Amino acid sequence: MSRLLAILADAYMPAIALLLAYCLYLTYKESKRFFKGQLFLLTILLFVVYGFMFLDNIYKVWPKMGLDYSTHSALFFALSLCVYRIKSTFKYILGALLFSYFWMLIYLEYHTFLDILSTISVILLCYVFVVVLKKKYFLLVN
Repeated sequence: MSRLLAILADAYMPAIALLLAYCLYLTYKESKRFFKGQLFLLTILLFVVYGFMFLDNIYKVWPKMGLDYSTHSALFFALSLCVYRIKSTFKYILGALLFSYFWMLIYLEYHTFLDILSTISVILLCYVFVVVLKKKYFLLVN
């Protein structure tokens, strides 16, 4: 059972990446401006995800709290936010995917609930910060 779940968990990241690529393709066909904004948001979130991983590797912030920064959770969450920004109609599917992916990570003992919660909290705060900046300074993130 655990082996099957591990294989399934490994399939989640390519699946969400393909879904995002498809959504970006549709966006490109509909509106170049909106596409640029979503690409900008994706780029910022990727820098945030891997920037925190880099900082955690240097300063050991999460281990000092007895936690582990979950790069997989951060990336999956960031990609899900990007898909949601493009196609909010996928919200229930994305919610189910997020819940099941995080459940698998916990069940397989890759991460704890607090690892995932602390990681996605940081990503969510950065996401909100970027969206607020957009509204204040009219960046391309629609």
